[in-house]
Amino acid sequence: MQPILFWTIGVLSLLAALAVVSLPRPQHAVVALVILMGLDAVELFLLQAPLLAVETIVVASGAVLLVWSVLVRRRRARLGVPGRRRYNVTKLLSFFVVLALGLVLVDVVLQAAEPQPRAGSDVTMVTGALLSLVLLLIAGPVTWWILRRARSSEEGEQA
Repeated sequence: MQPILFWTIGVLSLLAALAVVSLPRPQHAVVALVILMGLDAVELFLLQAPLLAVETIVVASGAVLLVWSVLVRRRRARLGVPGRRRYNVTKLLSFFVVLALGLVLVDVVLQAAEPQPRAGSDVTMVTGALLSLVLLLIAGPVTWWILRRARSSEEGEQA
């Protein structure tokens, strides 16, 4: 069951990342990406892989900051122009970065053996999973709020 869950979350995360770089209004895809990566971190903590789980949380935070700094901040780019797609250099570069990282991830997972739980205390495993869940519950709404605020300020500028 765990490899199926891992692959499902991984594929959904890649689809959300591709949606972030290709859709004209990426805010919902960013929230979905953060939530999926948070769920992935919870699963990794439960598999007793805390280093990989922390790396996943850092990557999710970096994705939110990257989208915020490149797509949302003023004087950079609008969240979207209704009726047409934007394919500028940033989006093309982001697409190829996501594609390259996705291929590396697929290669690593295909060459890796089935995850074997390490002998360790259940307290560490449960504590890490709960901490990851708390970070997920904080990151999802905060990401949604930041992107919603940016969208409302963008609409206020247009009026």
